[in-house]
Amino acid sequence: MGGAAARLAARPDLELFTTTHTFDETLEYLPVLAAHKGLRLERMERALQTVPIRIVPADEFASSRDEAARRMAQRDPEDVDLLALAMHLGLTVWTNDRDFAIAGLSVVSTAQLLALIP
Repeated sequence: MGGAAARLAARPDLELFTTTHTFDETLEYLPVLAAHKGLRLERMERALQTVPIRIVPADEFASSRDEAARRMAQRDPEDVDLLALAMHLGLTVWTNDRDFAIAGLSVVSTAQLLALIP
């Protein structure tokens, strides 16, 4: 797909996890992103299929959802599942979304991640 995020997503030493909701949201946004980058949608879809990402069903992190909702109450409710997943698995969240900064867990931006990885 191009860009720094694509270089990071293609690294075999990074484990990537997301929620079904977030992945579905990505699929919805893909035509917009393809148009913005001047790429064919089919190319973007193929590129996304090559990213080694584990899509975690909501029932696997349901026990963390109420706390995640409490932490995101004044922010973006669309981010609750992703926060719940990160809390449940004890993961650092890779995002440039500032809503996660107040969530009380480790967050790394694309630029920070690029600086950490050779």
